[in-house]
Amino acid sequence: MKVKVIDQTEEFIVLEATDAGVPPKRISIHIDSIADGRTTLDEQVAKAKDDCKERGKRIKAMKKAIKDLEKG
Repeated sequence: MKVKVIDQTEEFIVLEATDAGVPPKRISIHIDSIADGRTTLDEQVAKAKDDCKERGKRIKAMKKAIKDLEKG
C-alpha cells in the first residue's frame, strides 16, 4: 500500500492511496487544518492507509460473494 502526495496548491495537499486490487483514492487536506493544528500530514496518511485496508476488505468480501453466487 502506498500513500503519496500527488498535488499541492496554496490551499490544499492532495494525497493518493493505492493498493493492489483497490481503486485509487484521493484525499484533499486543507492547509489551514494543518496550520491550525487540527490535523497533521502523518495523521492523514494513517487515515488514508486505514481506509485503503477497509476498502480492500470490502472488495474482497464482495468478490467472494459474487464467486459463491456463481458457483450456485
